[in-house]
Amino acid sequence: YDPVTLAPKGLLIEEARTNSIRNNTMVGAVAGTPGTLPTNWSATGSTNGITREILGAGVEGGVSYIDIRYSGTPTSGSQYLDVTLDNSVAGTPGQVWSVSTYLRRLAGSFTNMNARLMIYETPSFASSGFALTDLTVTNDPLIQQRRSHAHTNINGTTTGVSARVAFTFPAGVASEITLRIGLPQLELGAFATSPIPTTTAAATRAADVAVMTGANFSNWYNAVEGSLFVEAQFGADDVFINTVALAPLSSATTTLLNMRRGSSGSFAFNVAMASATQASIPLFASVPLNTVAKMIGAYKINDFAATANGGVPTTDNSGDIPTVDRMVIGGAWNSNLQAVANEYLNGHIRRIAYYPRRLSNAELQGITA
Repeated sequence: YDPVTLAPKGLLIEEARTNSIRNNTMVGAVAGTPGTLPTNWSATGSTNGITREILGAGVEGGVSYIDIRYSGTPTSGSQYLDVTLDNSVAGTPGQVWSVSTYLRRLAGSFTNMNARLMIYETPSFASSGFALTDLTVTNDPLIQQRRSHAHTNINGTTTGVSARVAFTFPAGVASEITLRIGLPQLELGAFATSPIPTTTAAATRAADVAVMTGANFSNWYNAVEGSLFVEAQFGADDVFINTVALAPLSSATTTLLNMRRGSSGSFAFNVAMASATQASIPLFASVPLNTVAKMIGAYKINDFAATANGGVPTTDNSGDIPTVDRMVIGGAWNSNLQAVANEYLNGHIRRIAYYPRRLSNAELQGITA
């Protein structure tokens, strides 16, 4: 569900990821001035007129959090302060990392203050060795405010990365900020995925696998003709990601009917038999990420059609129907229609509908409008 509107988003299908922050559930945190940070964390302490306080830790809306307060007037120029969410994460040059965390401003103001979510490369700090996203954080519920940032390591000597929430207090100005930080995550990848709780060590979430086989598939599938409707929202710009594929038990010689999204954002309905294309129907040029699309493809020997979002169906009047024995939701296939490991929808399937006949072109258009 969308945490703001509470509207249903659908079934989330994600690839495997590892949260390298070893303790994002605040184990070891103790309230006090300056207080005790969660195990494996570090942060700027009270210094040069600025006081740090740990106000406590808990759970809000299912999100584990810690409350940290910085306040005071810098006595020696502007003051940079940060909270490092893990002290030791190995990294190498050229890797792409993403940091994400829930944030809520409990008190104080960001006026005249820089507040950022950062990824640092270590050991060589330089202006080119870190990336940052300026934060806009309100007092709205914590679950509604997940911020993220991606960074490609560019230093040739990089051996580690660290994720940080950072502030700069302006010189000579009394300032105060109290932040609630929840379930931070640092993962190797170009975009953030759903939170992975940790307590003492990095943790991995396995890829989501949604497959329908056996009688659960054969009870409704018509091998002679049919129409497959999918309503989905893509969350990542991967290459040739299926929303839904009807596929065989073995992928040695791929046989399938699938609805897919290509690297350019285009959608297509594909039919292949022993990796030989029977029909390939492009649906439209491009759909932005995080935008819902409705797609449908119909099949019958020498009678294929597909459309999306109410468009006039495109047809293909030559091709056979492959033999399939399962439905795969959110899988991936390359341009040769071969199965690809470790590539997933990374988005939501809102609805799947199957019709055991080749719907008319008018019906196909109406269903996706």
